[in-house]
Amino acid sequence: MRTTRQWSQAVGCPRAEHHWFRGRSPRPAIKRRYQRDADSDPEARATYREAYAALNKGDHYLLVMIELALGSWVRAGLGLTGPLRVMARSGLFVLLVLPGSLAVLMALGLAWGALGGLADSPAQTAAAVLASLVIGGMGYYLIRLWRRETQG
Repeated sequence: MRTTRQWSQAVGCPRAEHHWFRGRSPRPAIKRRYQRDADSDPEARATYREAYAALNKGDHYLLVMIELALGSWVRAGLGLTGPLRVMARSGLFVLLVLPGSLAVLMALGLAWGALGGLADSPAQTAAAVLASLVIGGMGYYLIRLWRRETQG
């Protein structure tokens, strides 16, 4: 419970305010509180990161709620620094963007071939279009995942 108290003190949230959202997601409340604090205090972002680092020393469900509400930027500054951080970002690019781009290009080629008359029957055309939509969707998802992780 000590870390929950640390979090509430760091964000200036009285303990009683933790329970107002019973039955509802606390994500909007966390996000609104952060926006208000960030607008009024230029050092609020650092304070939130420090509170997150204190919570990160234990295993708390509150960490999941904070990450869902505020995104991956709250993890930034924890762990990797310098060349290791650059290598991690490069690794994310290689693991997510390159396969995602390849999937989108394959989907475009498949759809172009199917719609361009290379299929022998309407059933083959429909299957190729469906496959191109699935492959393209997966590629788009990988690229969006990379953007979410790097923009934090």
